Amino acid sequence: MKSIGAHAFELSQLTSINIPDTVKEIGERAFGQCFYLKSISLGKSIEYIDDRAFRYCTSLETLTISEGVKVIGYEAFCGCESLLSLTLPNSIIKLDLNSFNGCQSLTTLTIPKTIKRIGEVSFRSDEPSIGSSSFNSCKSLTTINYLGKKKDWKNVRNIPNWNQFVPTNVVHCLDGDVEIEPYNP
Repeated sequence: MKSIGAHAFELSQLTSINIPDTVKEIGERAFGQCFYLKSISLGKSIEYIDDRAFRYCTSLETLTISEGVKVIGYEAFCGCESLLSLTLPNSIIKLDLNSFNGCQSLTTLTIPKTIKRIGEVSFRSDEPSIGSSSFNSCKSLTTINYLGKKKDWKNVRNIPNWNQFVPTNVVHCLDGDVEIEPYNP
């Protein structure tokens, strides 16, 4: 199996998923609204997670995004309100709009040094980006780690609303902290 099709397990009562290494793509809403789903382990070959693939998996606490994932689609994990922490892999090229919007329990986010833009989507493969409002309403997000140095973070292009309704105003870099502008409508 190379892909999991659109709506394949939507609204099912799965509690955990281990996606095999043979799968490269997870289709639109493939696991959307799996309200009992608590943990997801993505196989090593996954490159693309389509729009709303895991949207409103409200019990999801554990998510392992393996190295190799390049694109996380629009609202892919939107409304996963029990998700506690997230580490984005170095392979990420595009984190689309609202991809983790409404993950209210998310306390820790780790962003790889490869990210070049935050708050807008870049369609150039050499400019990895995090889309606008990707972490909107992540009201518990108190720790943002960046796997680069302060000078690298200062070169990341930030659009003002990327951190809308996020309580922290500090990014922890490898060589110290950088203060970020709080969202101000």
